[in-house]
Amino acid sequence: MPWNEQLNLADKWLRKKGYRKFVFIHRPPHDVDKWAYHSMPETMSIPFVELMTEHKVDHVFCGHIHAYSTAAYNGVNYTVSGGGGASLHKQYGKRGSVHHYVIVDVLPGSIRMHLVCLMPEEE
Repeated sequence: MPWNEQLNLADKWLRKKGYRKFVFIHRPPHDVDKWAYHSMPETMSIPFVELMTEHKVDHVFCGHIHAYSTAAYNGVNYTVSGGGGASLHKQYGKRGSVHHYVIVDVLPGSIRMHLVCLMPEEE
């Protein structure tokens, strides 16, 4: 399905009122500078982050980068969680360049994330 059709469908879903809004996507947005080197193309990223901002999405979860990293962009929280087993990207330090998974607790007034490291950083 073409990207603009995917965004239109996401816009339709995100317009629903009374729900927490979580988005899961493979590649992180180019607009977050630290992820730009390994992200969705800028032409895809700009309308994507605009849509996330417009709908005040609670959290966007991405993969693609083999590490753990978080960022806020235009009031929306983003997390890259791609440390499931492949070779790690080394520039994210001891907390980020780890094999891991993330536990997310969604509570009425907050979201808590717990990083669970599977293996120490490889040398």
